[in-house]
Amino acid sequence: MITAELRDWLRVAAAENRILITLHAQQRMLERNISRIMIKKCLLLGTLIEGPSFDSAHNSDICKLGYYMAGCNYQVVAARSRDDPYAIVVTVINKETGHV
Repeated sequence: MITAELRDWLRVAAAENRILITLHAQQRMLERNISRIMIKKCLLLGTLIEGPSFDSAHNSDICKLGYYMAGCNYQVVAARSRDDPYAIVVTVINKETGHV
């Protein structure tokens, strides 16, 4: 998938509240003090840090986005399954605390 195409798709999904947060990502959110609002902001306004790349095991395109909000420099790893209209949040990273 082309970078701009995935970036635009994630923005639209976030704007329409089509965000699915995996159990793993929910656990990391609690550990790393990252809220759902922060995830949505990152999907809407974040900078592409890595990717996109294709994950053949899950038939999805995956990328890492970065954003700074509420005194926190953080990243969101998000995926777009080719069979699902939801942006899938795989994990979150708090760069301030070094939690990766």
